[in-house]
Amino acid sequence: MPHIRVVEAIKIREYAELAIQSLKELLADGDRMLEEAVNDLRAGAEDDDPLHELIRYLYWHSDLSPKKIGELTGQSTEKLCYIAGPLVFLAACPRCNSEFVGRKTSRNRQCDQVCPSCQAADSLEAHRAFLLDWEDTRHLPPEVDRAGYSAYLQSPMWKDQRKKALRRAGFRCQVCSAKDQRLEVHHNSYDRLGRELIEDLCVLCSPCHRKVHNLD
Repeated sequence: MPHIRVVEAIKIREYAELAIQSLKELLADGDRMLEEAVNDLRAGAEDDDPLHELIRYLYWHSDLSPKKIGELTGQSTEKLCYIAGPLVFLAACPRCNSEFVGRKTSRNRQCDQVCPSCQAADSLEAHRAFLLDWEDTRHLPPEVDRAGYSAYLQSPMWKDQRKKALRRAGFRCQVCSAKDQRLEVHHNSYDRLGRELIEDLCVLCSPCHRKVHNLD
């Protein structure tokens, strides 16, 4: 089919199957005919839609590199990716077998693998695992790795919480009112690590802190 009919087909109906088939034939005939078709599209179209459709097809369905497509169509790589847009497709989730609309934003990125519902479930599970990593270490056996909680105690977030607790207590032990001892901040609850409430923390001197843990 002469390449001029590609232009006519795209003008008549955007995204037409005839245009796609013609573009495939052009790709099979080599870069020379492809360049001629691009020139016709750029010179003969009243707007950029036909050229943009060609760019979208070449980007997503040909083996040409983005650089080569940019050279053929006179577009920068950034503009090329913008014109190509995301690839939208209907897929079946391998977990729940439901159909969902997937998106692929770049040829170099993997497409969506599971449906949004399963993605949300994965996020919730990851969040739950994170919280469990910070659970009350008083009830963990000695051999369990406590690096997560130790790392939190070194974080700026905990240092800020500790300062607030000390100020609220007036820099005194909340059991014996001592202020000449080393003061430590004790967790009454480990349920809200990183977002502790006032009742989750108390300020104790070292001797009182040891007594509290012995009682536990």
